[in-house]
Amino acid sequence: MNSSAGGNFWPNLSGVAQVVERVATHNVLAPTHWQSFIELFFLVPGAIWTHGIPQAVFVALICAVVGKSVFLNLWFAIKDPDRLQREEHLIEKRRIDLLLDDRHRPGSIATIDATPTANTHIASEGGRDG
Repeated sequence: MNSSAGGNFWPNLSGVAQVVERVATHNVLAPTHWQSFIELFFLVPGAIWTHGIPQAVFVALICAVVGKSVFLNLWFAIKDPDRLQREEHLIEKRRIDLLLDDRHRPGSIATIDATPTANTHIASEGGRDG
């Protein structure tokens, strides 16, 4: 316990928060990965500290959790790979696609020359008063 350095017993966790922010994937599988982490957090010690049939049950559950994660990663890698990308990456990719599209370039907008006309179907407020 080094309380003489600044008088703070607790370690500085700001570096840990930055690492978690960088590691977070922000994709469709992020909630599933967190769920798997929480499940494994309890299942692995259960598999280590038990023996016999309970240990076999814990190992089977660990295999099911890992299998679920592998299956979902492969499923989205095959069916919809863009959903495995970060949301910021997808937004930037779509923005670049729009910039490269000829229909959305500033010089390609068709303009129509027309003179403004009054809308005769709407009465003016001055006409109502009087």
